[in-house]
Amino acid sequence: MAKEDIMSILKSGGKVSKHIEQGSKLSLNGVQKLSESISNPNIAFHSGWKLSGTHLLFNRPPKERYSKLLQEKCDERSVKIAGFDLDDTLVKTKSGSKMPRGAYDWTWWRPKGSSDSKVLSKLLETHQKKFIIVIFTNQGGIIAQPTSKSYQNFINRVNDIESKIKSYVKDEELEIQVFAAPKRPAKPDKNIRSSSDELHKKARKPSVGMWDELERVISEYGYTCDRKNSIFIGDAAGREGDFSDSDKEFARNIGITFYTPEEYFS
Repeated sequence: MAKEDIMSILKSGGKVSKHIEQGSKLSLNGVQKLSESISNPNIAFHSGWKLSGTHLLFNRPPKERYSKLLQEKCDERSVKIAGFDLDDTLVKTKSGSKMPRGAYDWTWWRPKGSSDSKVLSKLLETHQKKFIIVIFTNQGGIIAQPTSKSYQNFINRVNDIESKIKSYVKDEELEIQVFAAPKRPAKPDKNIRSSSDELHKKARKPSVGMWDELERVISEYGYTCDRKNSIFIGDAAGREGDFSDSDKEFARNIGITFYTPEEYFS
């Protein structure tokens, strides 16, 4: 029985077991897992990680959920994007170190000197204003190989962050997309198509490769991104003490409004 047939049966409320003929290669355990992944968006997110060559790691909703998301958020076939950097914007390390020491070394970002974070409440407000929430992050410490420790730590960390957001928002319609620009592996992996230096450079902010990929996917569903009303929030703004201005320039190169975390989460 094809996966598409099973999904159709599940949606109609039917029992898959009645439709499985003797000798089918699909076990009932497999059907149960598929059913759970369709009904549980957390499972769908956690199993949704994919690599595009070695230059882009991404996670977006399955086709049906993506289509529904665009329908709910659109205004005349156009959607608003709220883009966020990850580190030192949505989260910071719990240990105080510059880079995470593991998958669970994180806490919600808050201004210096404050014990209160408004990240979750602001994300809820952003979702309610019909923005599509997308994380765009440079991850030069991640090797684009699923078996690497850095890769596993990153996806486990983001999975944990996504779960906490969903628990707070309590809205199954919330979908979070992630685009990450990883490090190019020093040695080729025969199971992964190696991307050129040019593609790696284009994927990293302030270049707009990650945004271009988002627009490409959205266009496949017949929608466009509303750049006039879209926003991006990031900590690399070229201020005194900032390590760069890559977030600010990323927004400028796209042509959307930019905010620092201090401005947006106040």
